[in-house]
Amino acid sequence: MKTDEIRERFIEFFRKRGHTVHPSDSLIPSNDPSLLFTSAGMAQFKDMFLGRGTLPFRRATTCQKCLRTGDLERVGKTSGHHTFFEMLGNFSFGDYFKRETIAWAWEFSTREMRIPEERIHVTVYRDDDEAFRIWSEEIGLPAARIRKLGEADNFWPANAPSQGPNGPCGPCSELYYDFGPNTGCGRPECAPGCSCDRFVEFWNLVFTQFDRQEDGTLAPLPQKNIDTGAGLERFAAVLQGVHSNFDTDNFKPLILSECALLKVSYTPGTETAARLRRIADHARALVFCISDNARPGPTGRGYVVRRILRTAVRDGMKLGLRQEFLHRLVPEIIAVMRQPYPYLEERRRTIETVIKDEERKFLDSLDRAERELRDRLAGQATLSGQDAFYLYDTHGLPIELLEDLCHDLGARVERAEFDRILKEKQESQRKSSEIMDTGALARIKERRLPTTRFLGYEIPMAEMGRPVDATVAAIARLDAPALKAYQASKKDAAAVTTLLKSAELVEEAAAGTDIAAILDRTPFYGDAGGQVGDSGWLRGEALEAEITDTKRPDDYFTHLGRVTRGSLRVGQTVRAQIDADRRLNIMRHHTGTHVLQAALRTVLGKHVEQAGSIVLPDRLRFDFTHPKALTRDEIRAVEDWANRVILSDLPVAKVETSMEDAKQRGAIMFFGEKYGDRVRVVSIGEGASVELCGGTHLEHTSTISQLKIVSESSIGSGVRRIEAVTGPKAIELAREKYDLAEETARELGCPIDQIPKRLKQLVQNVLELKSEIGRLKSSGRARADALREAAGIISPEEELQIGSEKVCRKKLNIKDVNEAREFMDELVKNRRYAAAILAIMNDKPVFVIGVREDLAQSKGLKAGDLAKEVGKACGGGGGGRELQAQAGASDPSKIELGFQTFESAVRAKFVTKSFENIS
Repeated sequence: MKTDEIRERFIEFFRKRGHTVHPSDSLIPSNDPSLLFTSAGMAQFKDMFLGRGTLPFRRATTCQKCLRTGDLERVGKTSGHHTFFEMLGNFSFGDYFKRETIAWAWEFSTREMRIPEERIHVTVYRDDDEAFRIWSEEIGLPAARIRKLGEADNFWPANAPSQGPNGPCGPCSELYYDFGPNTGCGRPECAPGCSCDRFVEFWNLVFTQFDRQEDGTLAPLPQKNIDTGAGLERFAAVLQGVHSNFDTDNFKPLILSECALLKVSYTPGTETAARLRRIADHARALVFCISDNARPGPTGRGYVVRRILRTAVRDGMKLGLRQEFLHRLVPEIIAVMRQPYPYLEERRRTIETVIKDEERKFLDSLDRAERELRDRLAGQATLSGQDAFYLYDTHGLPIELLEDLCHDLGARVERAEFDRILKEKQESQRKSSEIMDTGALARIKERRLPTTRFLGYEIPMAEMGRPVDATVAAIARLDAPALKAYQASKKDAAAVTTLLKSAELVEEAAAGTDIAAILDRTPFYGDAGGQVGDSGWLRGEALEAEITDTKRPDDYFTHLGRVTRGSLRVGQTVRAQIDADRRLNIMRHHTGTHVLQAALRTVLGKHVEQAGSIVLPDRLRFDFTHPKALTRDEIRAVEDWANRVILSDLPVAKVETSMEDAKQRGAIMFFGEKYGDRVRVVSIGEGASVELCGGTHLEHTSTISQLKIVSESSIGSGVRRIEAVTGPKAIELAREKYDLAEETARELGCPIDQIPKRLKQLVQNVLELKSEIGRLKSSGRARADALREAAGIISPEEELQIGSEKVCRKKLNIKDVNEAREFMDELVKNRRYAAAILAIMNDKPVFVIGVREDLAQSKGLKAGDLAKEVGKACGGGGGGRELQAQAGASDPSKIELGFQTFESAVRAKFVTKSFENIS
């Protein structure tokens, strides 16, 4: 059975049983900024599990895109570990429980999918007698095929009863497929839970029925929930009769493409096969990450994506291809995944461009990485685990690549220390990314407060500054240190979540209190879609609170500010008034952003897609997909097109409609955004721009006044950034530039229109002066020539005769190893010494060793081997390439020993080779 059919039949099976078919969330979680990636099907339903969600159903089924990197090092080496995968799931929020869940899992597996009953084994939590009874008595599964396991294996979260965390938790039951006694460890006692691969778990049923208390008590939850997860790739392996997920129809075409591209063959069980599997997995992950707007970068989720890509590139290098190749796998991946994810085809060009650019960037950086590695080794034979983790974590170098580079330099990585540090980091990340949240917002949801009604769409632009009556629904007193940290942060969704976790819910806030206030309705726009939140005031009888920002976590519009007069109380009626002048400038820049995107797509092409934006009162920033820098003419053309639209005074229409209608209108959707069934479409004129957008906008383009591009730059692989200003800020910028031109003209002593001519004259004068300076210096020697000559002055005691060849040994009073390498090139390449050793005089001397190229072949004389011997003799490390290497010494007293060891090793090579020739 094809993977696409399994997916469809799972969703249809549960739809027929009263479940709402809910779309997959983006890989970038839409409702939890504390998570880097969506890692489970239940992540988007966490509020529903906690009984505070507002979705209009109690049963749901999904096929969720997931990304996990906790087992990154195991991907490809096992049959079932992945970074990107699809998780099938059915969920109940206080509706059905264990009996229905188990019965449906069994029915779907055995009747719908026709998995042989005798092949299915299950596990249950050791104390879950209810689940055991349902499996044995109601399903009729023999007790021999039901295994009880402990909290580490059959409880969610793992080990929660004894170790926490506090909060919702519960036992689980897992379904395993038995591949038979001919696979796995072969032990008679082999059973589900064994570390071998005979029994493969393909479905996990989680019964969330407890609330763990601070003292470790498991209190029953008033609302019991169901959360199941079935790995689609594992289901496919079982139903397609293969033991490995990588042998299913979703992976086989991709691996065959890799083999053709890399000119290798796929033989299961080999190192080559493991690398091909990992490349296939990582390439899929890259396609889905980038399509959801998670792009390679230096921090956060961008860094995770970069590491995935670099690991795959490194595998390609180990298979003999040191060039960009991953982007060429994109068409095959899209061909396989097109049916469930048709949007991939629309984003194909962008995905290919981003991957190719990032591949090139990594390959170009490898030389720099080798230099950094040499600096950290400093002639030693071991790279510490701490240094290895730094290079791995900061520069994105896969650990296996680090080990390869160290091997080439005659060193090794302290792998045990590295693994320990990595494990600690992963555990820290796991604890910081618990799916269930806490804090003031969580408590507000527990009270089942309705979300805030936003009035901004209903108020005409001319009246947007008038006060609106609203009721205070909740007040949180902000923690001073947390507020200070927030103000120093990016003030993004993750920062707001952190701020509210430390806030305390109160009934009243007196003057001087920093607050987060939630109203039942508000004219304040909450930060979303790149548009910043509004500022303004809350006023009442003997009350004033200054609002400096507005956020909207989970549609609770949260007004951040300070009570400046009187007291603010829950239940109080206040007059909410935004800063209308500030909002107007924000709207100018937001509508201007839509005009800018339309201009870019018109001038550059339809491949341009939004990759991010920020809309502020004083400027806009727009990130978009494009493979190269814009020329001056292209920037001018974009500005001209945008300003023609602005001056045409086109109407800006806003309408709420269905997603299907929006698509028929040709509405542009934000890369990676998740939309509901009802969307808001913002249209400019008759098709000048049509976009899905929830922001606030002008009524006519002429209110923008004008748009001026301030800068254009690269921010990543295949992504460009434009910063621009509109309205009063554009006028202010023009005035500043004219003032600058006037000042420049005064300094140059010419009219403004003569500035270019005058500057050309000055440049010519400078060039002539530089030429004169060069002539004055021509009698001296250039620094490089002087250094080479110094290296060439060899005294008789520094020169040795070995047979017909000369060898050099010399001390240098310099600190720079690179200078010593230049000296070495002069000695062995131009002065034709057979071999040479240079000692740099430091507290811990460094030897640079070189060998003439013809002798490396004819005599087997290799600099790397000589460096190892010298380093070993002198209490340091050593190694390097055939023609040039370096070694270290523990102190200056070992320099002469190093020279002697070098001389002896060279003589031994010449003598050995001479005897070989005689014989």
